[in-house]
Amino acid sequence: MGVGHNETKNIASYKYMLAGGFSGAVTRAICQPFDVLKIRFQLQVESFHHQAGGKYRGLPQALSTIVREEGLGALWKGHVPAQSLSVVYGCVQFLSFEILSSQMSHLLVNGSRFPGGALHLSSDFLSGTLSSVVATVVSFPFDVVRTRLVAQGNQTKLYSGTLHAFLVIWKDKPLTLFRGLTPTLFQVAPQGGIQFSVYNALSKLLSSSKYFCSSPSPASSSNPQTVRPVLSPLGSLLAGSSAGLAAKVAIYPLDLAKKRIQVQGLDKARSEFGKTMQCHSLGDCLYKTWQRESYRGLYKGLLPSLLKAAVTSACHFTVYEQTLRLWTS
Repeated sequence: MGVGHNETKNIASYKYMLAGGFSGAVTRAICQPFDVLKIRFQLQVESFHHQAGGKYRGLPQALSTIVREEGLGALWKGHVPAQSLSVVYGCVQFLSFEILSSQMSHLLVNGSRFPGGALHLSSDFLSGTLSSVVATVVSFPFDVVRTRLVAQGNQTKLYSGTLHAFLVIWKDKPLTLFRGLTPTLFQVAPQGGIQFSVYNALSKLLSSSKYFCSSPSPASSSNPQTVRPVLSPLGSLLAGSSAGLAAKVAIYPLDLAKKRIQVQGLDKARSEFGKTMQCHSLGDCLYKTWQRESYRGLYKGLLPSLLKAAVTSACHFTVYEQTLRLWTS
């Protein structure tokens, strides 16, 4: 990321990992309710219109229904595996991004005739794509368990908690822990590339304003082109939220398909939520969703997802950048 190219360039690699894990933990604690709402919307087959008979019909109604029927704690359902997912994902993603970005920048600068701006944009996109893929594969079992805990109702529970869910799934069919990995990789690869590219591009743009710039970076004799001023927390929030929104809109139907694939086999536990959908692959899920629910079905839960993406990305980048700044000040 941008910070990795300036004053934090020479800090130990484990600090990138710790900062990424810490930012993931803080972000997850704040944003988990958005995730619960998004998943419930994504898994609802019925329309959100009040005459369609669906359980949820909008953000305020869904929020009040969940709290009334399941208690306030239900907004943090699946928080333990979600927190584990965020910490592991954050550690692996930011560490691998800093390493890949550093190496790739040198390769592109030495072997290309393209302008510096295009080089850095390419480096950010490729590094963001690869680091997101690596982090996803490592942390994916936590994602499956989180989704299944959020998806099940209170009346018919298959899992009593995170550890119980892991044990039941492992005993029954271990590969279930990686169910939905293919659509997830199709999703996170471009999402990671877009997110890091937009964030770093906006960072350089906002750094010209005194309102968003914290302090100038020290010059780097080895690679002066990578030097840029450091964003203030407000600048990081603005750049991070914009990057999250851009990335989420671009890949949202793939995220919806992933969630529906992950809960296959949970029909009984989801009986209180209405109809269920049987699908066997990414293409099958997207086609059936389009056929039965029209193009709007592919964007169910988009509003809470966008709210979550903006807040999550803003928190993630801001906490990460400011944590590294503390270590280098």
